[in-house]
Amino acid sequence: MIEVEQKFRVKNHTSIETRLSSLGYKRSDTVHQADKVFLLNSDNFKTFTPGDPVTRLRTVNGSTTLTFKRAINVEGDSVEHEMTINPASAGEGLLLEMGYKPATNIEKMRTEYKLGEITIALDDVVGLGLFAEVEIVCSEGQADAARKKVLATADSLGLKAEDIETKKYDQLMSELSA
Repeated sequence: MIEVEQKFRVKNHTSIETRLSSLGYKRSDTVHQADKVFLLNSDNFKTFTPGDPVTRLRTVNGSTTLTFKRAINVEGDSVEHEMTINPASAGEGLLLEMGYKPATNIEKMRTEYKLGEITIALDDVVGLGLFAEVEIVCSEGQADAARKKVLATADSLGLKAEDIETKKYDQLMSELSA
């Protein structure tokens, strides 16, 4: 599956939440996400090459998910595979054995809203600030149509092109600690 998403820096979540509610999006509980990000052949994003794989161990409410992502274009769309792995230390051990190196840690509070195939994530990322992500997961052949729908949805929520953040949280966090 392909993850088509666009991230925006925002000043607050209030107006977006109001619009989402009026449009019929279903809100999930806010959760704390703790991510450990690993890179293959590097321990930082300075030497990272777009298209190289990125793996993440995300722990939410005591359950850990191992995610593999690899960007497939300059827009940031990516191939994504996920599986539950517990305990987190087993996933970390596996990644280290496979040559992955710890690159950065990210902590955030996330609230998701869903309507059909569209997911909106409102994030408060420790050290980085507030963001809104608009996402659709689709087959590779549907990526262009999904990208148009993502951008149209963002526009309907008042998210502006000048607020687009092209970097992933792990890249932004890595830059902070450099």
